[in-house]
Amino acid sequence: MKRHGAKAGSLGAVAAFLCLAAGEAPAPQPADRPFAVLPFVWASHWIFSFILPERGVAVEFLGPCRRTLLVPPSLRGRETTPRAFVSAVAADGGLEARWSADGRGVVLARRLPDGEFRRRSSGLDSPDPASRRRTAWLCGWIPDDRIVPRLVDRASDSDPGTAREARLSLRRLGWAAAVRLDPRARRVLESEMESPHASAREAAIEALGRAGGEEALPLIEKAFADPDQDVRAKVPYALERIGGEKAASLLAKACADPAPGLRSQSVWALSRMGGKIARAFFERALSDPDPAARRDAARALAEMGSEKGWNQVEKDLKSEEWQDRAVAASSLGNIGGSRAVERLKAALWDPNPNVRNSAREALAKVDGEEYRKALAKDLESGDKKVRLDAFDRLVRSLPPDNALALLERTMAGKDKDLREKAAYSLAVVGIERAFPLIEDALEDPDGPIREGALESLFETADPRASESAGKALSDGDPNVRARAITVLVRMRDKRAPDVLEKGLADPAKEVRQVAMAYIGWLRDGKALAIAEKALADPAPWMRTIAAHVLLQMEGERRIPLLEKALSDPDPSVRIDAIYQLADVGGEGLPGLVEAALKDPVATHRAWAVKAAGRMGGEKAYGLLERALADGAPDVRREAIRALGEVGGEAALARLAELSVSAELDAERTAASRSLARANAARGLALLEKSLASPDPDLRRRAVLAVGRMEDERALRRLEAAAQRDPDPAIRACAARFVERKASDAP
Repeated sequence: MKRHGAKAGSLGAVAAFLCLAAGEAPAPQPADRPFAVLPFVWASHWIFSFILPERGVAVEFLGPCRRTLLVPPSLRGRETTPRAFVSAVAADGGLEARWSADGRGVVLARRLPDGEFRRRSSGLDSPDPASRRRTAWLCGWIPDDRIVPRLVDRASDSDPGTAREARLSLRRLGWAAAVRLDPRARRVLESEMESPHASAREAAIEALGRAGGEEALPLIEKAFADPDQDVRAKVPYALERIGGEKAASLLAKACADPAPGLRSQSVWALSRMGGKIARAFFERALSDPDPAARRDAARALAEMGSEKGWNQVEKDLKSEEWQDRAVAASSLGNIGGSRAVERLKAALWDPNPNVRNSAREALAKVDGEEYRKALAKDLESGDKKVRLDAFDRLVRSLPPDNALALLERTMAGKDKDLREKAAYSLAVVGIERAFPLIEDALEDPDGPIREGALESLFETADPRASESAGKALSDGDPNVRARAITVLVRMRDKRAPDVLEKGLADPAKEVRQVAMAYIGWLRDGKALAIAEKALADPAPWMRTIAAHVLLQMEGERRIPLLEKALSDPDPSVRIDAIYQLADVGGEGLPGLVEAALKDPVATHRAWAVKAAGRMGGEKAYGLLERALADGAPDVRREAIRALGEVGGEAALARLAELSVSAELDAERTAASRSLARANAARGLALLEKSLASPDPDLRRRAVLAVGRMEDERALRRLEAAAQRDPDPAIRACAARFVERKASDAP
């Protein structure tokens, strides 16, 4: 959606007025209200982050838990409650669901065996500060809910290094999850708002929004004045997540902020929240003297379904920009009414496919019959993509009997593309209607039709599906055999381990690839044994898949296999192993990163540097210091950015040095900005020696370093240099930065 920032002006008075008004935000649905689970195969980020929160359940994952889970066949296409859905999906994925008392929040974690948990966390009780620091760092990769209270205790450790590592580990595990598991974590989280490290404040703002609760609003309101722009950018998101009239009032204030980015984000967060405050704000803004503000207000009102946004929608429908026309079509779906239907029917003929899609989606909201007519028209399109998309939408929007008739006609037709699409859609009409059609399709002479039938078979979740899929394992088409393997594995069929081993010995490459890709779903040591064997396979593609599959496995058991993959002669195998380093954790991680930093490919080394930055801890600094001497500029710049994430006095001092002494201008700029993000106040203090140097070239570089720091505190030091430096060229340089920062300041 194309967004325009509203300018300040009379919006300030509107915001002040609205802070006294009553407001309301749409209440989330109760977590125990039944809803129909669409025939999704996977519960992914989209479901956990958008679908479930809309139904009243906030889902958090603890640390490196697997975030894409299989929807059990028993739930697919059925009606259940959000709570039952989350609990079943988590259990199927080997995770435990820790629910809040009100049933509206849940943390998904993975319990370790008691002995392993004690072994990995016992160092937190050591009398040796170095041992506590090392253990606190390692605990950031333990996805066991029992580790959170232990880390909360250590967040106030008498040893500053231990306290810092405990806080970093809580951030790595997820602040919002930690707060739900241990209420004491909220005090630690709130104290992070005072951290000199911008990324810590940024993470705290986001987590406060996710954790919810109006008690966080004073802290979030203070963040509107944070010197770091990335921290300020998180504020509208956090307020929208918390909701309620107080959060809406704060957003209304922010809509009048002179900073364009914050203002634009606040405008659209407020429009998504809806309620009386939002509606009143945008209605008053319709009379704003600034045309951009009026346009934003009208668009927001239209998004909220208000007729008062109609005139702007009419204009946008005639815009030369397709983005404006698409936004207008979407807004019509929220406004509704006969006028909206007529405009949407006209928009179905728009030359841009994105606008036509928006019009169809809007019609689905306001007039189902017209929506289906539009889809039926698209079935005659000469564009294959349009035709297939229309069929998929149409068959899912029809009542089951009508959908069955459409599927039967299509399967008996001559359009090969539509027949294949229909084969994948057979399950939408329900098992009893679909099963005879699926059985027929499994005998179709066309291989892709048989593949689609197998996928539909899986979606039915019928006990008969296992037997039918088993027969397809001997199909003459290797793609059909590969599809049968995926179906049986995802169905958790008891034959899955044997099926995968047999697939790995199949003469067809396609089958072996699929079998290898799914071994990560085996929940025993057999998967590791298969991966180890595959990493010795002479075919590079097999070793690449094996390295990628290690991502699906959890814990330190994969470290020896990653070591092997990192020394593979094929670069595609090595990079798949390097991608996973940041999520591995454990004592073996520094050694893996060190090995990856020796990779002959510069891009691979840069990814290894990113892993070192995310790894944190004292050992990361030594690895990054080595990367700063790398021959590739991209690796050095990545190391500079990672130093800011690692933090600590040694890292800050090194960044201050690099901001004035690095050979390349791009590296000096990266060091200055990384220093500001890590600790702007300390960074300015470290640069003070260079700013007072008798060497004019060093002073000039120091002024440039301060000028590049994207932090408001740098402005005062630049003003001093502009007035007092003995060199006129340096005074002029500082003055230019002062002028630029003053014009950009809120």
